[in-house]
Amino acid sequence: MRNLLILLLFFSLTLAAQQPGTQFPADSLQSDSSIVAGDNVAAIRGAAQVATSRGDDTRRILHKIFWAPRLAIDGMLRTAAVSAVVLDETRIIKKFSEVFYLGNTGIGWFPVIDFVSGFEPALGMSLFYRKTYFKSRFKAAFANKDIWRARASASHTFFAYNKVWQFNSSIRIDKSDNLRFYGIGSDPLLDNRSAFRPDATLDYGRFAQIRSLVELGIGIRPSANWELFLNTSFLHREISDPSDGDDAFSTIFDVSKLEGFDASNRKWYSELVLRMDTRPNLRRVLPGVRKEAYLGYSLGLEDDPGRIIRTGFDVSAFLPVYANTRFLIPRLVLDAPIPPNDRLDFVDYARQPAFRGKSRSDILRNDRHSMLASIEYNWPLTYHMNAALFFEELFVAREISELFSERGPWVAGLQLDMHNPYSELARIYAGYGSEGLIFKLKIGFSSRYTDRSEWK
Repeated sequence: MRNLLILLLFFSLTLAAQQPGTQFPADSLQSDSSIVAGDNVAAIRGAAQVATSRGDDTRRILHKIFWAPRLAIDGMLRTAAVSAVVLDETRIIKKFSEVFYLGNTGIGWFPVIDFVSGFEPALGMSLFYRKTYFKSRFKAAFANKDIWRARASASHTFFAYNKVWQFNSSIRIDKSDNLRFYGIGSDPLLDNRSAFRPDATLDYGRFAQIRSLVELGIGIRPSANWELFLNTSFLHREISDPSDGDDAFSTIFDVSKLEGFDASNRKWYSELVLRMDTRPNLRRVLPGVRKEAYLGYSLGLEDDPGRIIRTGFDVSAFLPVYANTRFLIPRLVLDAPIPPNDRLDFVDYARQPAFRGKSRSDILRNDRHSMLASIEYNWPLTYHMNAALFFEELFVAREISELFSERGPWVAGLQLDMHNPYSELARIYAGYGSEGLIFKLKIGFSSRYTDRSEWK
């Protein structure tokens, strides 16, 4: 019995010695001379420290340098994950079709959303009717009583003289009090043509506009890749200061030196457009080249003495990088208004609505020649959705030979777009550039290409 008690006591002491936090007098551990030799156990054994190596500083610098590329790659991987989530998108599209199309009547509707960071969003609806070779559409969006727009259009396709013809007509009206003009030239603040007031506190002036446009056109497709359009339109603008705000146009610019403000702007405009597109589907990202050139003449009416010759081109190449699904898309756009009498209203300078670094309500850079240079890498997520990385820069100059003499506004970003077999339905992108951060969402008003009638 005594031997059993001694044995139990021995095992108890052994287990107690193995419990964390158990301590014994120093003289009971004579075999550990390192502990007996000192008074502070922690100091003798050393506190735990993070291991370091000679290349840590270099790695931290490289980590910061490659932050942007890593973010872009992460964005591509995440968008690829989106594709995996919507693998069964055919059922989703079918459900949407049941909501937006009224049976087999050819009548449908679609929501309209136009949101750009820094601006009030506009919401609306698009109603359309399609039957064989006729289609019509009514589209409207509303932000507030001072910012809204509406458009009605119709087109009819017919066959004559062994060619395909199309007749187009549209009427639109829009009102806005948030249009911002930044001046003229590549450096507007230093260009005398901008006519900034000496006491101006901002680098832009805001103006209000009511714009009405009626347009008629006829087009012919002589072959599978070529199209020729003849359009004529009547434009009426009323331009004035906005009702409120300390950025009113006349407080920033000397309107006595800047043509076109606080005036009725009425013009007839006729334009001839030649377009070549080798893609098998003109509305999709597919291998091919798209080239467009135009020549137009604008004639001022009544108290608008302005006469303008407009010319330019828009060239894009859709270059397959891998399996005809990944594309590199370089694009070059040039617009040049030429006033024979050397008079040009500030709203008649060339616009670049395709530039993704600013809202289309911002008339950022203006001059006799305006060029947009863009490069995009585009890849599919699903059959109805694409993603893209893009970079583009905007150049302006009085003479075409001076276009690249100075750097212009630029932007880089990531974009997602949704489309059906006929056109683009929605576009969302986020970017950063010389004008700061920008986020844009467009549903129902989205398009990769726009003509001059879309300039605000």
